Amino acid sequence: MLAPGDSVGALSFSNGLPLASGSAISFELQDAAGVKGTGYDLSLLAGAAWRRKPA
Repeated sequence: MLAPGDSVGALSFSNGLPLASGSAISFELQDAAGVKGTGYDLSLLAGAAWRRKPA
């Protein structure tokens, strides 16, 4: 399970994020009109996008 924390938070990845089959991501939303990383979870990806890791 990948989650930015026990409450709203932010995660940063500098080389993309490969995910294996069956991976799970959990995002928390406290305030949809709030600031990203404060009102709702934020994941920042640089260098590549979300991608499925080959089995």
